[in-house]
Amino acid sequence: MRLGFDAKRLFHNATGLGNYSRTLLANLRAAHPELECFLYSPKSSENAFALPFREDSGYVVRTATGWAAPLWRSFGVTRQLRRDGVKLYHGLSHELPYGLHRGGISSVVTIHDLIYRRHPEWYPTVDRWIYDRKVHHACREADRIIAISEHTQRDLVEFYGAPSERIDVVYQSCDPLFYTEADPAFPADALTRYALPADFFLFVGSLTPRKNLPLILDAYLQLPPADRLPLLIVGRGTRYRDRLMAEARYRPLHPLLRWIDDLDDNRHLRQLYRRARAVLYPSHYEGFGLPVAEALLSRTAVVTSTVSSLPEAGGPGALLVDPNRPEEMAAALHRLLHDNALRDRLISAGHAYAHARFGAAATTEALMESYRRALETR
Repeated sequence: MRLGFDAKRLFHNATGLGNYSRTLLANLRAAHPELECFLYSPKSSENAFALPFREDSGYVVRTATGWAAPLWRSFGVTRQLRRDGVKLYHGLSHELPYGLHRGGISSVVTIHDLIYRRHPEWYPTVDRWIYDRKVHHACREADRIIAISEHTQRDLVEFYGAPSERIDVVYQSCDPLFYTEADPAFPADALTRYALPADFFLFVGSLTPRKNLPLILDAYLQLPPADRLPLLIVGRGTRYRDRLMAEARYRPLHPLLRWIDDLDDNRHLRQLYRRARAVLYPSHYEGFGLPVAEALLSRTAVVTSTVSSLPEAGGPGALLVDPNRPEEMAAALHRLLHDNALRDRLISAGHAYAHARFGAAATTEALMESYRRALETR
């Protein structure tokens, strides 16, 4: 059977939606090599992360011809899908092209989050309007809607009136290396490059207000000095970082903060997870919370928020804190520093939970079931 996929993010996004697209397709092809996968993108790319999809004969790449690239993705690609004999098209990032139903092509769309509806104050008006139009069209036209968490499913019902019986919850999987038990030595140059302390807490995420890094810093200020482990902060956002560091109340913490904004190798990231005392992820809102799942798979305890999808991502491997109460974060850090039995329980339970819920086998089978349901509606 021939399946089509919106591959713009796969070819051009190094993280986020790009990782979601690449992992989903790699897992799908590994489990079902009989499928023919057609990848549609306004243009291809020479990015190293997309190389396997350009070189594997199991993928056919189609790019825009004769159309302005942005218009082709929404309007021109349907004609190409019909020529290719595609039976089902999967929009991997919130949107579907027009005309699929008229062409007799079944459709599935993945909705990752509705942050722009839940927190409109975080987005410019024009961006909110564009996102809303695309998601509204996709939810109306898709034969099946994939939500990457139960929380996103509830948001779809609340904000768009999407019928819950047409929504399938299919969790996001992680890079395959996070599921291996092998623990290769950290390269010596990486140890020097990151200046790793012997013991540390770890934050992974873009440096934006939504990720809520100030909660961690405010919690540190409430801890006794002996409990203030170095904090490694992995993520990009120089402007926001500089703004935080300019605040007088955080100056006593400057010697404890290690900033890493150039990490682009998941092998190094996994080693950071495995060496950390715990991963701290007190975000105000997430559609899923990939760093939480990655940390659990790396056998690391997690402290995350009580809100949105994060309790789903953390399961029994996480301590949950109110993202607006630094005293709760401080208490969680103190417990992880002084209660090794608790930390061991979190690590064991979290690792088993993440393998069962976010593993390639479980997520790919749920994906295939969504495809079967979509095809049955045609």
